[in-house]
Amino acid sequence: MDKPLPERPAPAHPWFGGLQTWTPIITSLAALGLSIYNLVVIKPPKVEVYVPHVLRMGQKSTGNAYFFVQPTITAPAQTEDLEIITKVELTIVPTDPSDRSRAHFWWDELIKFGDPIEASYKHATDPNPILIPPDKPQQPIFSFVAEDWNFKAADYQGTLTFHRRSDGKPIVKKFCLTLSKNDIEEFGQAKREGWWYPYRNDDPSGWKKHEGKGDRPRDCYARWDGY
Repeated sequence: MDKPLPERPAPAHPWFGGLQTWTPIITSLAALGLSIYNLVVIKPPKVEVYVPHVLRMGQKSTGNAYFFVQPTITAPAQTEDLEIITKVELTIVPTDPSDRSRAHFWWDELIKFGDPIEASYKHATDPNPILIPPDKPQQPIFSFVAEDWNFKAADYQGTLTFHRRSDGKPIVKKFCLTLSKNDIEEFGQAKREGWWYPYRNDDPSGWKKHEGKGDRPRDCYARWDGY
């Protein structure tokens, strides 16, 4: 009697082999689509920075200049992510192209002013990353120091650069600053070592003092005597 022939395995469905071939491609396309969605739909948090109407600065006999500024940093729209300001830089350079002096300011700390405001302040925090939650504006007071450099009577271009964690695109805020000979003399006659002075960009008397002097912008910061 003839032995029964062994059963042959059923042939694989042709579509199954094709699916195995296309699975890596489909997975890659899905990952690419998710990345595009994250870039286009889930955008980095929008952050806005406003420079205040008042800056404060001074210098010490040791040859160090210092600079205080309290910007408003806000994320006005609700997002799924929080923005972090990782670093803040300050540069101040003369607007006269023939003057090649440069101030190398570095972020020293965050501070709180005391009373009287011109004569006292205290340490608040070290220069750490700053969290910017939606709808909760932050107003830290930055203290910057430039070693072995002093202000002189001149017009300056200032630049504050805020580095962001999310997309690496910094927020840059520029401002104009004017120091007169009287300002520099006053720095040298300070009531105590480390005294600082307010400069405003919205004071009408400051506009009048510098009116007609070259092409100085109207919103330049100038010494204010109101305190």
